Amino acid sequence: MNNLYELKFNCDKIIEKNWIKSSKKGNGSAGFLFEQLLNIPINNFEIADYMGIEIKTKISKRENYISLFCATPDSYLFEIKRIYETYGYTIDSSGFKSFNVSLYASKKISIGKDRFCKLKIDYLNKKILLLIFNNNGDIIDNNISWSFDIIKEKLERKLNYLLMVKGDRKYELGEIYYKFTSYKFYKLTDFSKFLMAIEKGYVRISFSIGTFKSGKRIGQIYDHGTCFNIHKDYLDYIFDEIMLDHDIKKSPQS
Repeated sequence: MNNLYELKFNCDKIIEKNWIKSSKKGNGSAGFLFEQLLNIPINNFEIADYMGIEIKTKISKRENYISLFCATPDSYLFEIKRIYETYGYTIDSSGFKSFNVSLYASKKISIGKDRFCKLKIDYLNKKILLLIFNNNGDIIDNNISWSFDIIKEKLERKLNYLLMVKGDRKYELGEIYYKFTSYKFYKLTDFSKFLMAIEKGYVRISFSIGTFKSGKRIGQIYDHGTCFNIHKDYLDYIFDEIMLDHDIKKSPQS
């Protein structure tokens, strides 16, 4: 709990600032800036950002989904390659395949011209399944999956505690500026609620697989990650908000 108060104190100082120029542009630049202001070193480890607390930033009101973590299907060692080769589809005249799709348990999503996908929670075998259907509605593949153990471990290791930061963005003379306006702390509930969130369609799984179209790696597959995302309106379905004393003005270590 002391970590939460320490982070709260530092967040309050950031919230008091006005517009802050970002040294980076594009996706993730707001989160990078916030962590920079907290003096968090850059890392790609699958652990929480700040002393056991994961930090997420949300800037655009048009961004409905929040990325939680990434997890490749563990049903087969080369599952991403198999998905790409078997179910990838072309979207332009280049002929290069891609598999860029967000999947839900609450509805079927089309992939290409003649196939559909849907998630399913298999409680008996303790797996999250990706089902592939043909045009007739028949299941043609039920072998792609994530084990409960892998997902539970990733979720609890990275998101046991969460700091959700909101803010605004503006552009001036080609530069990006951010102003962070509010934040909330959350504690993860039990894993069963997370599985229910997938079943209800609150949590989706997004693939980003494609083909390099130029350069030295032209024609080769790339994988930008398979991410579990939650709709912003249902964050409190899998997390409980932590109410800290908002009147604390001095450092918790003072």
